[in-house]
Amino acid sequence: MRSTAPAPGEHGSVLDAKYSGLAANGVTMNSPAGIKSYVSGRRTFILNQLATVAASFAVNGAASFSTNRNLVVLTGTAPSASPPSP
Repeated sequence: MRSTAPAPGEHGSVLDAKYSGLAANGVTMNSPAGIKSYVSGRRTFILNQLATVAASFAVNGAASFSTNRNLVVLTGTAPSASPPSP
C-alpha cells in the first residue's frame, strides 16, 4: 500500500516513454505536457485536502494477511469518506 501520493516524476516518465514510443512509430499526437500538468495539479490539491484531516486509521482484523483471491474487502475507520461499493 502506498503511504504517499506518487511523486510528480513518476507519472511523467511513464507518459514520456509511451509518447516517445508512439512518436517513433509514426503516430502523430499532442505532447503529454497537458496531462502531466493536470495530474500534478490534482496531486497538489489532494495532498492539501488530506493535510486538513486527522491521521487516524485502523483496519479491523489482523495487521497482516495474504490471500490468493483477486478481491479483498477491508473494513475499518479512516479520516475521509469513500463512496459505497457497487
